[in-house]
Amino acid sequence: MFCTLLILLQTWQRKFNPDAELVRKLFHLGMGLFTLALPHLFTAIWPVLVMCAVTVALLIVVRVSSRLRNNFGAVLGGVSRCSHGELYFSLGVAALFALAKNDLVLYSVSILLLTFADAAAALVGKRFGLHRFGQKSLEGSLTFLLTAFVCVAVPFSLFREAILVPIWLLAVTSALLLTLIEAVASRGLDNLLLPIAAYLLLTDLEQRTTNELSALLLLLIAMLLMVWAAHRKQKHVAEARL
Repeated sequence: MFCTLLILLQTWQRKFNPDAELVRKLFHLGMGLFTLALPHLFTAIWPVLVMCAVTVALLIVVRVSSRLRNNFGAVLGGVSRCSHGELYFSLGVAALFALAKNDLVLYSVSILLLTFADAAAALVGKRFGLHRFGQKSLEGSLTFLLTAFVCVAVPFSLFREAILVPIWLLAVTSALLLTLIEAVASRGLDNLLLPIAAYLLLTDLEQRTTNELSALLLLLIAMLLMVWAAHRKQKHVAEARL
C-alpha cells in the first residue's frame, strides 16, 4: 500500500505538477484509510507494530537515499515547511492500536480525525488562510473543528449505544479540545498527538454527565474569548505604535 501510493502520486506529480500540499495530504488520506482496516485484520498488536516499524524504516530510507529522495521524496517532502508528519503518523497509529484494545468505535473515530480533519485543515489553511498564527491559520482551525465534529458525531450516533450524554455535546466539546491540540502542534507532531489525545479524551468524556460536559464547554469558550480579546488588544496597540 505504501509503495503503491508513492508510485501513483509520484507519477501524477511529475505529469501534472499539482500542489505539493495536496499530494502530501492524498498520501496521508490513503494511509489513513488503510489503517482503518487494521482492527479487522489483526487482534494481536505485534503485526501492527511490525508494519509500522517497516513503514518508518521505508520512510527514513526515502529521506536518506538521494536517489529515492529525487524520485519519491517530493511526495512527502515537497512542502516548504519542515515536517516529520509521515513518521509521526506511523507512530501514532501504532500507539492508538495498543491503546484501543479492539474498541472499534474509538479506534475508528481517532483515525478519522487524524485522516480527514487534519488533512482538511491543512488544505483549507494553505488555500484560504488569511489570519495566521505560526504555521497554522484561523480558517484551517475552523475547518478542523467542523470536520472533527462530524468525525465524532456520525460514528457515535450509528455505533455507540447507551452513551450517557447528548452526542452533539460530546462531539462539540471533544472537537474543540482536539482543535486546540492541533493548533499548537507543529512540524507534523499533530499526527502523533491527535489519535492518542482523541482516544483518551473520548474515553473520558463519554463517561461524564451532561452538566460536566456543559461546564467544560462553557469554560473552553470563555478561555477562547479571553485569548481572542487579548490578541485584538495587542494588535491595536501594535498598530497605534506604528
